[in-house]
Formats: sequence, C-alpha cells, structure tokens
Amino acid sequence: MPLGFESSACYGATGGDMNLFDIYEIPNRDLFYGAGYRRMNERDNYAAPILEKRRNKAHTIYRQHHVDGLSPDAAVRLDADWITVTRFDSSVEADGIARALSAQAEAWHRQNVAVVRLGSRTTDHPVYTTTRPQFMVLAEWQCRPAVGTALIEGLTRSLAAEGTVSRQITFEGHRIYPWPND
Repeated sequence: MPLGFESSACYGATGGDMNLFDIYEIPNRDLFYGAGYRRMNERDNYAAPILEKRRNKAHTIYRQHHVDGLSPDAAVRLDADWITVTRFDSSVEADGIARALSAQAEAWHRQNVAVVRLGSRTTDHPVYTTTRPQFMVLAEWQCRPAVGTALIEGLTRSLAAEGTVSRQITFEGHRIYPWPND
C-alpha cells in the first residue's frame, strides 16, 4: 500500500460517539517520519473537507496482542465489512483481557464474528496526541452484527469482575473504504 500502510479502512457509524472510524495497520511507527507520510496532506485534496466534518477526532496507536481462538494469523490484515469496537481503561492487563476474550471465543464465533483484535496503547503519534483509552477490542464481521454490543457488554462484565473498567467508548459501523465486499 502507498506510504507503507499494511491495510487501511474507513467505517461509517451506525452507533457510538464518532461518525467515522479509520484504522490503519502499520509495521511500526517509523512510517510517520518518512517523506511520503509528511507529504501526504499536501497531495490530498479531499482530506481537509472530510476532516472538518469529523466528530471526536484522535490519532491513537495500538499494539496488537494475540487472543487464542479469536486472533487472525499474523499475516491476515483487516478486511471486514462491519466492525464493533470498544476502547476502555482497565486495571486488568492486556494478558488478562486476552484470557477473558479467549474464554468467550466460542460465544463470539457462534455470533459470526470473523476475527477479534486486542490492542493496547503505545506511544502517541508524533504530531497528534490522543486521550483515547488504554485498550481497544475490535470485532470484525462480514455482515451487519446483531449482537456486537451484547458481546462487548459481556466482555465488560467479565473484566469488571477482575478489576476496574472505565472510560469505555464504543463504535459500530460499516465499511466505506475500501469498498465493502458485499
């Protein structure tokens, strides 16, 4: 992909606190220091008008963690027509969240979740700082989810039994770019 992104996608909201959710998979944060990335805004005639319409904008970098029974193979990139995302702070560490998700893997698969990705915040973007929560759980679907919010609520209850969960932000949406598969 141009600039070194491994994948990129934009989702329009069907629920949550934002109207758009962009997600990029990158090999590492060195990408932000390359000449191509620095020139990107100069060449993009569409970015400014789109960005003006965004609500609750932030740039947050998350590192992916493996979740037994739910994570994709390392080479599998985001390619879902629908996503359900929750971001939250928690006293439970990433490995504990991964165990909680893994314990619920069968229930998530019964509801046709294709893949679940767990991320924890790393260092901020070099230009755009963020106040987003520490953890992100992203569920990928190939069709509109009927139970995405219910699965997130079940995970939240499970994590709250082990520690605190706060500042939870949820988003659900359909892919706008690249064009959906269906």
